Amino acid sequence: MTNFYKLASVILFVGTFSVNAKTTIEPNNPVSQIKSNIVNNSKTLGLSEKAYKYATDQFMRLNSGSSTPDMQLIYEVPEFISPENYSEKELNKAMNEQKTKFANYFGIPVSKLDPFIAHMAVVFDSDLFSGGITPFDTDEDMETITIFCEEACSGGTTSGGGIALSLSVYQGAVNAGISQYTDFQVEFVKKSTNDKVSTEVWRYNNFSGAWRESVISKPCPTCSYN
Repeated sequence: MTNFYKLASVILFVGTFSVNAKTTIEPNNPVSQIKSNIVNNSKTLGLSEKAYKYATDQFMRLNSGSSTPDMQLIYEVPEFISPENYSEKELNKAMNEQKTKFANYFGIPVSKLDPFIAHMAVVFDSDLFSGGITPFDTDEDMETITIFCEEACSGGTTSGGGIALSLSVYQGAVNAGISQYTDFQVEFVKKSTNDKVSTEVWRYNNFSGAWRESVISKPCPTCSYN
């Protein structure tokens, strides 16, 4: 069982939420399809595109084991270890606190948590994940791609791993023949100066694009990209 299901299965009662997750990627324009997924699903969930992409990236990091929420698991919380010792009010408070921390991890409002979890459960169980997800591992040999950036290297609109930069990384990985959910190394180079900005580990899927798993090195500490 993945980290996500270990956590979510014990702290959330997921409501019904219908999303068409089995979207077929267009072979001639996969980036366009991912943009469409982000736009459509963010609208359906009532989130901004930026918030939706961040939440899905956090979801994927959680499943790979490269990131975890700063919170107790439900079986570590006193109120749920011995619920008979607490009132219903105290139990509800403990549950709400857990859900708030979980929502904060995904960067979304608590009111959007159940729909988002239900949405990702549909995606996770679809054939998009038929190849499986391997644990995060920086020890293995990784293929390297180079991304030349400008705005992202100087605090522009794609700074911090925004959607546009993510799609650039996704396209580079696809062009290099890298498989979904496989760790690969990305070297970011500032186009105007040819300075290396950062070396990082990324992954991608054909549903939400690419996301950063970890930063290996940042030889340009004065660059805005982080």
